[in-house]
Amino acid sequence: MLPDADIYKATGRVRYVRHWEDQIQELDAALKTVRGDSLAKLQEDLNLYAEIRRLFDGITETLRDMNALSPDQHEGSGFEGLIRRIRALVGA
Repeated sequence: MLPDADIYKATGRVRYVRHWEDQIQELDAALKTVRGDSLAKLQEDLNLYAEIRRLFDGITETLRDMNALSPDQHEGSGFEGLIRRIRALVGA
């Protein structure tokens, strides 16, 4: 977990939610200024932003509760634990 992730305090997590709400509002407002036909990809982006916003609370709850190593700890071990776990997951 990067130290500036700021997900351990509720106020930090709210800032992320606010970011995605701002993205949704900005794109939704922009889409309302043009005809809606043939804009499926832009609508997909809007739906994706809404889905990220919807899932964010649960995702950060999981991330906060993980006993994850810091980037410095990974570097100190030459990423050995991370590499070993990836290899186990891909069957290498």
